[in-house]
Amino acid sequence: VKPWLIPPENVPDKEFRVSPDEVEALHNAETCIMCGACYSSCQVIAMTKEYIGPHALLKAFLRVLDPRDAAPGERLADLAGEDGPYRCHTIFNCIDACPKKLNPTQAIETLRKLAQKRLAVEEARVERQKTLALPVKSKT
Repeated sequence: VKPWLIPPENVPDKEFRVSPDEVEALHNAETCIMCGACYSSCQVIAMTKEYIGPHALLKAFLRVLDPRDAAPGERLADLAGEDGPYRCHTIFNCIDACPKKLNPTQAIETLRKLAQKRLAVEEARVERQKTLALPVKSKT
């Protein structure tokens, strides 16, 4: 998992314009402190050391959903192996263990769904990045 942002080719002069809905989707994943509590409580880790774990998948989720990132398809392809989101058994121990009350299981489930439609996610991201320098329209 590459935890850093891969910027688009056309970086705006001032700032990236991200909608409030996009910020809200990122906020929960962004508050992860990488303490490893979810990793330690994960039953799958105990049986399969190759599984990358809920903390890494939560960071991958953060980057896949970030509209400023230029490589969601690459990230989803990297996760498509058997030790990525499909290995999770949704036991929910990671949620109980998290001191920040985050939900890695929900992020993992979202990654599963996005991985299944990776090409559509890539196309949507390219279109969204064309508008990152434009003002965000309100919902009124």
